[in-house]
Amino acid sequence: MNLDTTLERCLQQIEAGESIDGCLARYPDQADALAPMLAAAVQIRSHAEARLSQTQRLQAKATLRQTLAAQPSAAAVQKTARSRWALSLGGARRLVAIAAVAMLLVVVLSVGVVASSEPGNPAYAVRVIAERAPALVNRDSTVRAAVELTVAERRLADLQLHLQRAGRLEPAALRALLAGDAAAARQAASAGRVEQLRVAGRLATHARILHVLADRVEDPRSAQLLNEASRRTMALAMRLRAAPSSQPPGVQLPTNDMPATNRQPPPVSTATATPMATADPTATPTATATATQAATATVSATQPANATPSPAEALAPKPPVEPTQAEGIVPPRPPHPRQTALAQTATARSQTATARAATATARASRTPGPPGPRQTARAQTATARAQRATARAEAATALASRTPGPGPGQTALAQTATPNPDQSTATPTGPGAQATPTDPAASSHPPQPDSWLPRRPD
Repeated sequence: MNLDTTLERCLQQIEAGESIDGCLARYPDQADALAPMLAAAVQIRSHAEARLSQTQRLQAKATLRQTLAAQPSAAAVQKTARSRWALSLGGARRLVAIAAVAMLLVVVLSVGVVASSEPGNPAYAVRVIAERAPALVNRDSTVRAAVELTVAERRLADLQLHLQRAGRLEPAALRALLAGDAAAARQAASAGRVEQLRVAGRLATHARILHVLADRVEDPRSAQLLNEASRRTMALAMRLRAAPSSQPPGVQLPTNDMPATNRQPPPVSTATATPMATADPTATPTATATATQAATATVSATQPANATPSPAEALAPKPPVEPTQAEGIVPPRPPHPRQTALAQTATARSQTATARAATATARASRTPGPPGPRQTARAQTATARAQRATARAEAATALASRTPGPGPGQTALAQTATPNPDQSTATPTGPGAQATPTDPAASSHPPQPDSWLPRRPD
């Protein structure tokens, strides 16, 4: 059901004696648009006996022309449409609202709106409704908030003028002022942050003016009403200022669990940084020994039949051993490429981190006097990198050492790879020698391909 049909039904129900709230409860989807129109209709009925003079009619027509000229969309509709009956029944809701408000303005100005009416006159309430009509036409929250504030400031000026002339408070002007401020705050709540702050500033100005008027008025009841209105308006301003703003997501700050290459060194005071920068055990951990263990653990996991050399023997150069010309010997399976690559990568990173930590510690120690915060931070960063590299190397070593025991196929492979006693093989002798498996592909007489296959155990 469109808006004009709903409005007509509500007006008929109000004529029959139903309240505005009852009509709005029947149409909850259109309650926001119907509420101001129904309130205006009720106000018009209460002032139906008011009549305009010829001068007041001319002023009302001039006000109507100015109001319509301030709405570009309404003017465009009037230029393109030959008559109001030419509008399509399935047109946009905005055009229906504009037409309804324009008709309402014509009715209001023809039966009782006095453009120059002041607070206290019977037609003042109708004037208030007519001046708020442009805010009901526009659907933009920013424009509606600006129009509501402008109308509220007119009511504030009427209130001040009436206090100066009559020396008493006009409740109708005060109620219209509070209604305009509340409507502006509602519209600004759905607008941008800049508009919210602008509306909050103007509302705070209204609250301060009301507080000043409360101090000047002599009537205690009027002073109480003005102070209460000032508090309510200031509460609206504070609520808008405290509304959450939509800020772009900030840059994520590095934390301790992020990689050290993307993190700036934390500031450390000079008093606590001195022992940490020059502590050699912390800055230079024994990462070389860990890397050697990772390399030898990989070999021992894949060659259970050979003896595991010591770390010093593993780093020493190996003399080439001539392969034996034994046929029917299956070479042992080489180490797993992934485990070997992980161990080598961890070893290289550990050595690099250790060298950087040593360099940073040396630079900090060569500086006369206590080291500065920047040198201390570099030394701490290098130390942390070395510790992480050492931990990764140890993890690679543990991964290689946790290789499961040989199964039936691996046992047969090891038995096949074991040389016979009467065949000459390279046996490691001495502290610096290391056992090297025989490679049949490197001999001058390689065995046949069929003899390389593993034998099934009996």
